[in-house]
Amino acid sequence: MFFKTADIITLHLRLSEKTLEIVKESDWLSMKENSVLINPARAELIEKGKLLKCLKMGKPTFAGLDVYEDEPIYNKNSEFLKLPNVVCTPHLGYVENGYELYFGETFENTMNFIIGNPTNIANPEVL
Repeated sequence: MFFKTADIITLHLRLSEKTLEIVKESDWLSMKENSVLINPARAELIEKGKLLKCLKMGKPTFAGLDVYEDEPIYNKNSEFLKLPNVVCTPHLGYVENGYELYFGETFENTMNFIIGNPTNIANPEVL
């Protein structure tokens, strides 16, 4: 029912045993006219090989993809890149959250050091 009534589907699940290929071909084929898929999460959430097949049939009608079964897409002849109803980006979805996750503490430590209040010093004896 969910796929039949949705105008836009965005996938934001982590990949696990429970979510592997959780979205099936039948889900895509049930989508209504002018439906949109946005997938910045994981290609493996979708049943292998089925998204391309369904996009060629117009179900969903449009897609914005940031993840692919085979990454990165080096092949200029990739069928996803040739479809007029698909916008492809080079797996950038991780960037914003990734930078915050990996570099947030580094930035905070640097700023604290600059203002004279060093934090998380591994070798405080050098201060």
